[in-house]
Amino acid sequence: MENLVQESSADQGNEVCAADNAVLAAPPKKSILTFPKGGNAKAKAVDAAKPETDGVIDLIQEIENLEKADAIERLGELEEGHEKTYFEIGGVLSVIQKNKWFDTCASFDEWVENNTAMKRSKAHALTQIYDAIANSGVTWAMVKHLGWTKLRAIARVLTKDNADHWIGIASKNSKIGIRGLVKKHLAASGGAVVGGSTAT
Repeated sequence: MENLVQESSADQGNEVCAADNAVLAAPPKKSILTFPKGGNAKAKAVDAAKPETDGVIDLIQEIENLEKADAIERLGELEEGHEKTYFEIGGVLSVIQKNKWFDTCASFDEWVENNTAMKRSKAHALTQIYDAIANSGVTWAMVKHLGWTKLRAIARVLTKDNADHWIGIASKNSKIGIRGLVKKHLAASGGAVVGGSTAT
């Protein structure tokens, strides 16, 4: 019985190999290009060999053809989309961290370094911003004008009770000024930050 199975397997293997050999032995099919009279044969030959459209090439052409007003408007849209994407990345990282879905690695930091293109400091910053906004009940419309550096600074102290206060401070002060105010606040409150950790 075992011999029959081996012979059957060998026969199937030979059939596959034979089929492969038949394909290899077959002459290649010639593609016939026809050109209309008076046409440019060289251009048509290039068009016939043209690969499928490349998204980056199409995007470059689209960008290069922008008018001034369209370019400025598009930049604003991209910046807003970029910030929302960062916010979403922070949220996904937060969920991974909370649920300990980094179990293939010794720590969340190690998982970030092995599985993403970002440094762990950036991952922690995005996670902290997401958690602060999600836990404080702040809407994106209330904070999107601040920018990521200011958001990162106030994320350490943002709560439901003080959200309006810190958003107002961040709106009126420079990035450096906000960092100083947050440090003073943390020092006065014993270094407690959102989530119960301490400031580093």
